[in-house]
Amino acid sequence: MEKNDFNEIIRSNLFKIKEGFKQLEKFKNSVFKVEAKSRTEEIEFIAKKIKSLLLKEKVKPEQICVVFNIIGNYSNNVRDIFKKFDIPLNLTDRIQLKSSPPVIAAISLLELIESDFYYTDIARVLTNGFLELKDIDLNNLLSVAAELKITYGQANWSNFIKDALILLEFNDELLDSEKEQKKRRLNKAAEDITKLNDLLNPIRKKNTIDDFLKSFKKLLLQLKLPCRLLDNSFGKEEEYIKSVTVLLQTLTEVLSLIKKEEGEDKKYSINYYIEQLRTITNWARFNVKEKSDYGVLVTSVNEIRGLNFDYLFLGGMCDGDFPTKYSPEIFFSGSFQKKELIHQTEERYHFYQALTSWKKQLYLLIPMSDGDSELVASTFVKDLEKLIVIPKIDSALRNVIYSKEELLIELGRSPNNTVLQKAAAKHNIDLDKLLKSNKIGLTRKSDPFEENIYNGFIKDNSKNEKIEEYITALLNRELSSSQLEIFAKCPFKYFAEKILKLKPIEEPKEEAEPIELGNVLHSILYEFYSIVRDRNVEINKTGQKEFEEIKELLFNIAEE
Repeated sequence: MEKNDFNEIIRSNLFKIKEGFKQLEKFKNSVFKVEAKSRTEEIEFIAKKIKSLLLKEKVKPEQICVVFNIIGNYSNNVRDIFKKFDIPLNLTDRIQLKSSPPVIAAISLLELIESDFYYTDIARVLTNGFLELKDIDLNNLLSVAAELKITYGQANWSNFIKDALILLEFNDELLDSEKEQKKRRLNKAAEDITKLNDLLNPIRKKNTIDDFLKSFKKLLLQLKLPCRLLDNSFGKEEEYIKSVTVLLQTLTEVLSLIKKEEGEDKKYSINYYIEQLRTITNWARFNVKEKSDYGVLVTSVNEIRGLNFDYLFLGGMCDGDFPTKYSPEIFFSGSFQKKELIHQTEERYHFYQALTSWKKQLYLLIPMSDGDSELVASTFVKDLEKLIVIPKIDSALRNVIYSKEELLIELGRSPNNTVLQKAAAKHNIDLDKLLKSNKIGLTRKSDPFEENIYNGFIKDNSKNEKIEEYITALLNRELSSSQLEIFAKCPFKYFAEKILKLKPIEEPKEEAEPIELGNVLHSILYEFYSIVRDRNVEINKTGQKEFEEIKELLFNIAEE
């Protein structure tokens, strides 16, 4: 009865409140307002509230609906956050082809050719999870790229590595074991680049449309993309398979039209085919088949016409989302004011339509920001508040654990909490491993100088002949002033950098760094003065002829 009263009151009074109208309080236990700091926090509140309804109130998922006026602003967030909270989902938004991970993976292969083995493109190909490239060491490739200043160019990769291997033979500053290790790393990088190059060779050359399609599909099969769609989809198998299917079907259709227009024998470069793929993925969308009576329905306002749910979450209640701003069609004549009024009426009707689609509870969600942009609460909410009292509730929903991620965080804070431990056991969390990791962390914090393996101390019973041999060789080496300075500032930094040879993977830069220029000049002058000393040449007492000879010697060393 109360719900019917609500519909009647909304129908009769919304958007036409007369002065002196007193707000109605009879719906304050049914209609709520939530102000969230961001769109992400907005979805997190919805997910937590739904999880509470499912578990505590035993509400069926299909009796709950989440609705947006512009669902595109939320669909990706909804997928990720609902998955984190293990909520069954029935999202009706169409997915853009360009946002599908396996489609991005497939195109990244061709972009690697286009960019001529640009180092970030290599990383993208090797880390997307949908292409099986066995035995290629990405960390080693990136490390070699930074060390040798290789940014792009398949020929550069080969030539720079070849030069580095030659120079390595003349490097007397490294131990034999260090030389051997570096040689292995360089050879491995050269081998991996050759492997990638051989893989892409058939598709790199100019191809007819039929040959390109055949080579592209063969390449995806060779890298086991279909198998990876099943193994690495984590519950999105249907979506990912559909995205790749739509990509290949649409590409075949578009290229068939081009072939019909231009002829079967015409050949095109790889850049041309990449442009066609980019155009296709920018406009093409696809739907995953909607499941009947399954999961929480997340949809747009237009899709709930004539439907009713027990619980309705109306999200994106900010100006620009609901109502949207009127954008006139510049190619059609007509009164701007008249068309704006039509647009406003349509938006009001959609809001009314949403307000009448619930039976038990309605939640109005207002995001206060979108990235760095501040958002303003919807005028529709303000109009509704003139009509009824809408209590505001906290968006945080504290003191309850709603996901496995939150459970792990709380266990880290309170590892001895028996209630949390029981919950962890129910979710198949390795409690012993978690408690051990936590204990190690606490040990390091409480007494960093205690002699144990977790604080970096190597016990006597862990001695190794190779380690001892390596350390003995290091003890007999001369230390530079910079090495001594590093050791004085931080012994562990010296240990990590100079003993273990650990280096962060940095972006390769083609220009020489000041320290590198300094090292080159230092090496040139060191070799020059060594030769001059061995020949007993007194530089200050030479004539013009001797000076020219010494100058030539210096420039030859520098050039070499």
